[in-house]
Amino acid sequence: MRRCLKPETMERCWTRNWTFKVRLKGHRLIWECWRFGLLFAMCFVVETAHGNLPPRFLIDGQTEIVLRLKEGAATPVGSRIYHLHGFDPDDDPLRFGIRDQVGSEIFQIENVGKNEADIFLKKELDREVKDEYSLVLTLTDGHLGEGNFITQSLLLLVEDVNDNEPIFKPYQPTISIREDSAPYILTTVEATDQDEGPYGQVVYSLQELDGDDNMFSITTVNGKGIIRLIGQLDYEHKFLYQLRVMAVDRSNNERVNTATAAILVKVLDVEDQPPEFVVATPVTRISEDAQIGTPVLQVKAVDGDRGINNHITYSITQGSQGCFDIDANSGVVYTLKRLDRESSHNSNGAYILEIMV
Repeated sequence: MRRCLKPETMERCWTRNWTFKVRLKGHRLIWECWRFGLLFAMCFVVETAHGNLPPRFLIDGQTEIVLRLKEGAATPVGSRIYHLHGFDPDDDPLRFGIRDQVGSEIFQIENVGKNEADIFLKKELDREVKDEYSLVLTLTDGHLGEGNFITQSLLLLVEDVNDNEPIFKPYQPTISIREDSAPYILTTVEATDQDEGPYGQVVYSLQELDGDDNMFSITTVNGKGIIRLIGQLDYEHKFLYQLRVMAVDRSNNERVNTATAAILVKVLDVEDQPPEFVVATPVTRISEDAQIGTPVLQVKAVDGDRGINNHITYSITQGSQGCFDIDANSGVVYTLKRLDRESSHNSNGAYILEIMV
């Protein structure tokens, strides 16, 4: 008697005192025959109707594995970043891998157990170098033939950390400005930060190293620092200002990155100050028998606008009575004629000279 048996079923039947038990184990169909309490076992190796079914990734219905990892030390090299699970209908051992492509060198896959694997980070992540990786994972059941090899896409998104300092673009380190200038924009500076989001946004502050904090100001507009003159300059009071511009990122955690730029402001003098005497003898004496051309005294003056330093000239405007003159360049007063103390042109032998520079 012959009977067709389905491999996926398990049933017993009794025919002429024979007991039959059929079961499927892997790719083996085992048929056990019993008669009078004796077991006659027969094993047949058969090919199942469905052949070698392909394995699959167990990823909870997702079409793509998406990982988000922070760059740098926040995700150390060697970290286990994902655990893979697979399933094979034929219960074959599985092997996970990664397709050799650009970016695949950052991962290392280690198979653990029969149908699992761990993904480890092999190289440090740097978002400023590469912010995402699109990779292909592979899974095979180890059998040669159609359908035993599948792939699964994996997307790694590298998240930013505040690991970059602002960097100033080239700027004008020295600025010259007239002392009579009204308030206006002196210059603009700009610093860039390669981080993204608030970590890459820069604000500016200004410090005058000598303490004159009410002379200049800075405001942040569209990522740039606009430096303005807001006070009244006076060359004679101060002609050099050392400014320090600080760029700070908008970090909302403990780490804040900064950069500084130095700017020197030179104040240009304008002619708003009279000359000043620096040497002027108020009283001097001379003998009445002094020779013509005898030096009497010398005065010396400088330009009050020291940044301009014009040439100084001297003249006697009053009191010489024709007896004295002054060298226009040196400021030396000398006699023009013989003096007479008893002359009516002087007051008891005294002359009061008025000198103009």
